[in-house]
Formats: sequence, structure tokens, C-alpha cells
Amino acid sequence: MSAASMSVARRTAAPASAAWQLRVAASRTPQWVVDMADMLARVTAAAGDVVVSAGTANLVRDAATRWPWRLDAALFGSSRALVPNGVASGITPSDNAMLSVDLVSTAAPVLPHGNHLLLRVEGLPACRLAEGVEQALAARRGQVNIEALWSQGDRPAAGVVWHCGIDERSRSRSVDMVADKLVRLAAHVVAHSSTSNNRLPKNAPDGGEVFVTPNPTRRALRHATRRLFWVDQWGITIHQNVADDVLLPVGTGIDLIPPTDRFWADPFLVREAGRLWVFFEEVLYATGRGHLACVSIDATGEVSPARTVLRENCHLSYPQLIAHAGAWYMLPESSANRNLVLYRADALPGPWQPVATLMSGLRVADATVHHDGSRWFITATVASERGGLNDELHVFSAPDLPGPWQPITSNPVRVDPASARPAGPWFRWQGQWVRPVQDCRLRYGRALQLLAVHRIDECGIDEESLGLLAPQPGSPLDCVHTYTRVGSDLAVDWLKWRRKGSSNPTSGYGDIELQRFRQPSRRAGNHAAFAVERSR
Repeated sequence: MSAASMSVARRTAAPASAAWQLRVAASRTPQWVVDMADMLARVTAAAGDVVVSAGTANLVRDAATRWPWRLDAALFGSSRALVPNGVASGITPSDNAMLSVDLVSTAAPVLPHGNHLLLRVEGLPACRLAEGVEQALAARRGQVNIEALWSQGDRPAAGVVWHCGIDERSRSRSVDMVADKLVRLAAHVVAHSSTSNNRLPKNAPDGGEVFVTPNPTRRALRHATRRLFWVDQWGITIHQNVADDVLLPVGTGIDLIPPTDRFWADPFLVREAGRLWVFFEEVLYATGRGHLACVSIDATGEVSPARTVLRENCHLSYPQLIAHAGAWYMLPESSANRNLVLYRADALPGPWQPVATLMSGLRVADATVHHDGSRWFITATVASERGGLNDELHVFSAPDLPGPWQPITSNPVRVDPASARPAGPWFRWQGQWVRPVQDCRLRYGRALQLLAVHRIDECGIDEESLGLLAPQPGSPLDCVHTYTRVGSDLAVDWLKWRRKGSSNPTSGYGDIELQRFRQPSRRAGNHAAFAVERSR
């Protein structure tokens, strides 16, 4: 059903041929509700009806006419999601706004009869979308919580929560991002509830307390002033001979500090022939485009000069290294080209040749390969049409590293800026697989979490948070966003302000701390809690 053919009118019941009803509390129906109706028609493969209820509030809200919204529209453009797409007459506003979906007939045979879906934004009915986004922006948490409550007949309602990343600079952009996720959450729940096992996606693991960002305007002014004399620069710290039971060593390591005209980030490690190779993203500020470089460290700790190993016609980053079938493979991020290309080298540090395009037509970020002994998996974030790259976790699987790669049916398995975007390769610790992830609730690369993985398969992934690596309060460090552990070798990158024209600064590594550390629970299945909790 297209937007042009959808009739928005006041009704009290759906026609007999309708497989579903979208019940709207509105005097004006915005574009995102039309998008949701189109989505329901596609997912159910059946015709439905939009039912506008009397005694309800305005979906578009008069907030969009106030000066903050008008200023935001002048700077960033008007919200597409809130554009009115139809008018229903005779509606009296009240506080009983809601948006829900009823599957009311058997015209869609894959869907059970009598299902009901209720949608919420920040605990408010979804019709108050703009108000929920305003509340989240005022709280400065960097995310908006949306919820789908699904009920089937007499069964208790099941809930799925997505934590949506937002643009704290813009109300309009944030509303569009959340509206896009809200439509896709409804599609996700309806599609999964129609399967034979009726298995809804799991919610995100508990990421602990939410960072609270400073006032965005004040922070922007502070950064603009600071950039007159300073530059924010990523650097890398390497630790060798790290004890098996240690996640974050105390003391100095080998600091890889780039020249002042560039930054180094996304370190990956491999040890061969007595040398430790460090591959990383290198970006010159003058071009803004990343390529891949490396250094090697010998047994005495001597670091070789950096050399470029791979350059393409797009931005490259996140050079994960994989040893497989007697050769070295590398899977860098190339989301700007909307593809994911696998490279091969016979020896380190290269040269590297492309051997397979694993995915195309997708903006895939920080794709991380894992082999469970029988099958290959990739965990990555994927950008939707109007969303970012930081909050949607997708899982892909293949029988072999070159493919063919297929998305699992439950994608996205999670929407959460605190635990979706990968931050380094999986590693074994205390008999458990651990997956580093970025915590992007405030900004990209703000901190990272370590997640113990209890299960990954064609149905999804089950994880729990072990701890958070973050800058110490009051430190000059701004971010830490990659954690690479290979055997007893460890690499962590960090972002720190550096005075323009200065010589080598001191490392930022000492300003990182491991917070809320927890031992991984030895659980089989999805029910056991943490076995041990201790302080740092």
C-alpha cells in the first residue's frame, strides 16, 4: 500500500477484508505513520486499514511550531517524519494518545488471529514521538528508548526494547532517526512473532549507568575554542606479556604516537617470526581519508617506522587480521563504498590483494570475524536508510571465510548504542569468549564494554557485560574505542588533546580505567546471573 493510495479517515472498525488495523490517535497523520502502514502491508503481505480514533491527541504536536524546532529546521532541515500526510476531521484532542497495531483477521495466514502490538517512546505512547525525543535530548543521555509490547490472545505481553542513537545537535534529525527505528521495530516484532517458534529478539545486555553529556552548545563552544591551540588525536598503546587473568594492565606500555598532522587508531595485532605486527588506520587531517598502515616491534621493544600497506579510493579502517588456510587475510571497513571486501597476503606485512566481496549494497561498520569451530560468523553494525552506524547489531554467517555470507533471520539482533558496534576481535578469557564493543551513548568512541558471549548461532547472540573501559573523570582523555587482545599481547587506542606544534605528548593510556568489572558467569542457556562481582 503506497502513501498515495492510503486513505486516512475516521473509522470505528476495519473492513472485513483487512488483515490488520493500525490504530492512530491523531488529528493529523504524519509521514512516519504512513511509513508504518506501508511496512505492515509488506511484512504481512496483506491489505490493512488505518483507523483514526476520536478523543485523541495530535501526532504532529504543536511543539514543532516553537522556536527551538524552527531554529533546528533552519540549521539541519525539517523533520521528514513529522510532515503531515493526511487530515482526519472531527477529532477532539486529549491525553489518551496511542499508536497500536491489531491483527484482526485470518486474511494473513502466517499471522495468528487477535494479536496486538503497542508502541512506546521513552515510556510515552508512540503518538507522542516528538515529546519523547525532546525528553531524551533534555536528559542528555545520547539515546532514546523505544518499546514494543506484543500480546497474543490470553498470553502475557512480551516486550522488546531498542535503544536508539540520536543526534544531540538536532531535534529534527533525532526525530527522523527514532521514527525510522520505530517503524522497523514494529516490522521486526510482527515478522518474528509470525514464525513457528514465536521467538522475539532479546534485549540488550545491561550496560550500566548512562553517561550524561555536558550541554551540547556549551561543549561545542568549548571544543571550538580549544581547537584554536590544540588538536584531538588518536594514539595507540601496546602491552606485551600480559598475564592471563589481567584485562587492563597497570603501568606503562609502548606508546605509538603519530606526527601532529595525522592520527592512528583501530589497532590489530598478530605475532609472527618473533615480531609483533601492529596494523592500524592512519588518517591525515589534510585529506580526512583513511588508509591502512603498520609497524613491527622486535624482542627488544624497538618499533619500526610506520609504512602504508593498503590504500583504496575510499576511507579504510578497522584492519582485522585472520590466519586461515596457510595465508593471511584482512577484512577492513569500507562502509563509504557500501561494501565489505576480503584481502589476502602470503606474508606480512603484504602486499594485499582483494579476493572476495563478502557484502555489497550495505553500509557495514567494523565487521568482526569469529569462527566457532564449525561455522564462520561476522558481527557488525549496519546503517539503515536514516540511521547511523553505531546502534544496530547484525550477525552474518557462512560455511567458509570467503563465503557465501548470509544475514541471520533475526537481524538486527540488537539496537543499542552502548553494546552494538564492535571494538576489536573476540578473545578467550577465563574460558569464555569475550567481545569488545563500543559504548557510543554520548559520542562515537566514547568508551567500550567487554561482553562475555554465551551463545552465537543462526538465532542470534546472547551476551552479558563484564565491564566498561572509559576515561577517568577529569582526565584530558576523551575516548577509548578499540581493545585488541591476542594471546598475551594487548593494544588499546585513545583520543587525547595535543597542543599544535608540540613534540611527542605523554600517553593517554594511564587515564583509562576498568569500571564495574565482573567475572563471567558460567552459564548454559540464558538464565544464570553473574557468578562473582568484585570491585576494581
